[in-house]
Amino acid sequence: MLENQANIHSTSHHTEGLPPLWPLMETFGVTVNQCLEGTGLTMDQAKGYQAGMTPEQEFALYRNLLRLSGDAMLGLKLGELYHPQSYGMYGYAMLSARNVKMLVEICSKFHDLSFSHFKFRDALDEIGGTRLEFRYPLPQELIQGY
Repeated sequence: MLENQANIHSTSHHTEGLPPLWPLMETFGVTVNQCLEGTGLTMDQAKGYQAGMTPEQEFALYRNLLRLSGDAMLGLKLGELYHPQSYGMYGYAMLSARNVKMLVEICSKFHDLSFSHFKFRDALDEIGGTRLEFRYPLPQELIQGY
C-alpha cells in the first residue's frame, strides 16, 4: 500500500458525470437500466439529479459498462466524453497552465477536485517525470477501464 493513500470508504463521487455515459452506451445497444443493474444506483442518480455514489456503486457500474459493451477500449471512449472545462475551476486552471510542470503542480495540489481514483505525483526531481498513483486500492479488473 502506498503512503498517504486515501481511505476508499471516506470517498464519495458526484453523479453529475454520469449522463454523458448513456448516449455512448446506447451505441452498443445498451440501456441505462441495464447499466444500473445491481449497482444500487437510482435513475435520478444516473441522470445526475441526486448527488453522491459510493466507490462500490461506481465500480459495479463500470463492471456493467465493460461487460455490456464488450469493448476493451471503453475506458478511452469514456475519457473522450470529458473535457477539462467539465471540471469547473480546476479544469480551467489546468487549461491555463503555462507549461507541463505547472500543470502537474496544479493536478498534484488539487487532485481531490478531479474526482479521480488517481493522483498526480510530481516526480521531476526523482525520476525526471510525473506519475499517477492510486488514491486507494482499485479492483484489478477495472484498472484498464480507468
